[in-house]
Amino acid sequence: MDKVVESFNLFVDTDRGQHTGSCTADNVELNLNQVKIDTTKGQFIRLTLQNFSMFRNWTNVNKYNSKFRVVVDGTNPLDTTIDLDHKDYVSRQDLANNLAEKVLAAVENVHSGATLTNASVKPTASTSNDKKISFQIDLGPSQNTVNTVHLLFPSKYANGNLSDAASLLGAQRAIGDENDGDTTSRAVSATPDSNSILTFTFPYPCQLQTEQFVYLRTNLISDTIENSSLGRTQNNIGDTHHSNILGRFTIVSDDFVQFDAQQGREYFIDLRQKHLQNIKLRLTTAHDQELPFGADQNTIGNLNFTCVIRCDVIQKFSPQDNQFEKNHHFHPPRFDNLHIQYDGLNR
Repeated sequence: MDKVVESFNLFVDTDRGQHTGSCTADNVELNLNQVKIDTTKGQFIRLTLQNFSMFRNWTNVNKYNSKFRVVVDGTNPLDTTIDLDHKDYVSRQDLANNLAEKVLAAVENVHSGATLTNASVKPTASTSNDKKISFQIDLGPSQNTVNTVHLLFPSKYANGNLSDAASLLGAQRAIGDENDGDTTSRAVSATPDSNSILTFTFPYPCQLQTEQFVYLRTNLISDTIENSSLGRTQNNIGDTHHSNILGRFTIVSDDFVQFDAQQGREYFIDLRQKHLQNIKLRLTTAHDQELPFGADQNTIGNLNFTCVIRCDVIQKFSPQDNQFEKNHHFHPPRFDNLHIQYDGLNR
């Protein structure tokens, strides 16, 4: 049986204040030296997340899911990386249109006169919409410049960031990174037909965003566990290791991220150290990457968060611990059940 011997709330707000190189609105270090959170023998510290809130002031299509490769085989070969417009798309049709326009612009670099004939989520009827992107590019009559166009969606960019572009657009993730020499495996490819039409059809349904949660991570050592999908190193999905995640919060709307504890212990960590000197809190995506905010948005911009963390000092009892004092005998044990008769005789 465990007993709480001391408890208090830690309120955190990263708005305003002075930001330094090691302390920003999304990556803050709290100095607790003056508070003196200590434990004694048989005690430990438990941190429980009570509340978290912030505004989602970044776009659903961003630097983590917007880039992909366009490889053109033909008289004037081309291998380039293009970027979708960073914004919240109102519909899958809107997303398909932007993708088609970007591919058309790349093709026009090697074949002038190409036009976009049809960009759509196929089919367009809402009652039978399979959410798959399909579009066509007309290369014009008697073209002999373009042989094949490949669209590739790497799982990792050249800067080391993981990419979710394949998930966004409903494609297969390419085997290599952004600069991999393989330009055909798992690609969405199109070859001109007899009318010089390129038709691109994606294999899976597209989606308007790729991030469902915001993650709050710490520098504290605990027994929390995560699998490899929640890190930057994408190992076997079944691999697990100790985690620095304190909590994760659903992006509940286009503009807000909110969490309120309902049971009291949805997200908590039990600490191993006897003295809590500082806590580092940082916001990440599911892949342990910083949120896709704009330049300086976490220092002089409007990116910030608030949270409430409950800190408990808990006395831990094991079954063999003596929780009550033993009875002390002030006379020999053989006299414990002594019975006194009315005649004064003891028996």
